[in-house]
Amino acid sequence: MTPNESESHPPVHPEPKSYSTRRDFLLQIGIVLNAVAGFMIGIPVVGFILSSIIKKTPQRIIAEATDWRFLNEQKARAYGLSKLLR
Repeated sequence: MTPNESESHPPVHPEPKSYSTRRDFLLQIGIVLNAVAGFMIGIPVVGFILSSIIKKTPQRIIAEATDWRFLNEQKARAYGLSKLLR
C-alpha cells in the first residue's frame, strides 16, 4: 500500500458536519409531515375506539345536547306566532 492509496479512500468514521444540507432539511420536513399525517389519521381511530366504550345512542346524544327552548322559539318565529300565543 502506497501513501497515495490511503489518502484516496474516505475515513471509516467521518467527522460530523457542522452545516446542514438541503437533503437533511428535506428529510426533517418529511419526518414532521409524516408525524402530522399519522396524528390526523389517528384521531378518528381513537374516537372510534372510545365511542364503543361510551356507548351513547344517537337519540341520547341529541336529547342531552339540544336546547329545545331555542328550537321552539325558532319554530314559533317560522310560523309567525307571537310570544303571547305560546
